Amino acid sequence: MYSHHIDQNTYQCELCPHLCKLQVGQFGKCLVRKAIDDGITLDAYGKITTIAIEPIEKKPFYHFYPGIKTLSIGFSGCSLKCKDCANIAISQNIDVDYKYFSTGGIVQLALENKCKSVCMTYNEPLIYFEFLMDLAEKSHHNDLLFILKTNAYIERQPWKNILDIVDAINIDYKGPSQIFSLVTGSVDDYVIYDRIVEALESDKHIEISIPVYNEPEYTIKSLELFRALIIIYKKNTPCHCLKIFQDNENTLSDEKSKEFYDYLSKKLPFVYAHNIFGKNDIKCRQTVCPDCKKVVIERNAFDVKFNKCCEQSKKYFIGV
Repeated sequence: MYSHHIDQNTYQCELCPHLCKLQVGQFGKCLVRKAIDDGITLDAYGKITTIAIEPIEKKPFYHFYPGIKTLSIGFSGCSLKCKDCANIAISQNIDVDYKYFSTGGIVQLALENKCKSVCMTYNEPLIYFEFLMDLAEKSHHNDLLFILKTNAYIERQPWKNILDIVDAINIDYKGPSQIFSLVTGSVDDYVIYDRIVEALESDKHIEISIPVYNEPEYTIKSLELFRALIIIYKKNTPCHCLKIFQDNENTLSDEKSKEFYDYLSKKLPFVYAHNIFGKNDIKCRQTVCPDCKKVVIERNAFDVKFNKCCEQSKKYFIGV
C-alpha cells in the first residue's frame, strides 16, 4: 500500500515524508519496507522482536483506562534515527532475533494474560502500516483496545486511516526544526505539527510525550509553539516530559525536566514529569482535578490510587 510506480524497476514509497525511491530489491530508510516487482511490501510483517505485559502508565498513558494491563509489542526499524534512542538495538537494526506472530496469535496472548489493550511500541509502529491496520481490526473484533506509541512521522492519508481505527495514541514530540533535525537526523518537522493538530482534532484519545534531551539548543523557548498548539486545539491533552537517560559524560540533570514541566504547567492542566525521583517530585506524577483542585489520581511508580473527587473530574479521563 501507499506506493507509486515510477518506471519499470523503481517504486516510490508514499507512507512517510522520506518518500523513498527504491529499485526492486532495495529497502527504504525505515529498513523494513521493500520494493518488489509489483510495489512496496512490508518485508517484516508479523516479525516481533519484543513483547511484554505492562501497565498502561508505562507507555505513558495517564488518562486512558488508568490501571489496566496492556500487551506491548515491538518490531524492528524506524523512520527516524534519534540520538540516544532507548531502543536502538531494534530501531536501527533488522538483524535481530524475532518470532513470527499472526494478528490472531497476538490477540490470543493478550486475552490469556487478561490484558485490556494491545500496544504497538518500542520501535516505530507506523512503518508497519499494513500489520497495524490488520492488528487493530483483530483486536477490536475481540473487544481489546488498540493503542500506539509513535513519532507521527507519516503522510496525511495513512495517518487519517490510522486515526480512524485506533483507540488512543501517545505521540513523541521531538522538538522544533533545529532540535528535530539535530535529534532525529531528518527534516520536515512541520509534518509532526500537522499530524499532532490532526490527531487533536480527531475524536481519539491523544497524549503527548516531550523527550527532554541534553542539547544546549533545546530550551524552554523551544516549547512555545508546541504549548500554543495544545492550548488552541485541545488544552486538556495530557503531556509527559520524559527525561532521557544518556551516557555518563552527558547525564541530564533533573533540573531541565523540571523547567519544562513548570513551563508547560503554567498554561496546561495535565503535565507530568518522568524519571525524576526526588522526594518532592511525586507531585509531577499526580493528577489534580482542574475544577476542585483535589488530587484525583496518585501514582507511585506504576501503582495507581484513585481518590474521591468532584463529578466533573470524570470528563478528563477515558475508562474511569
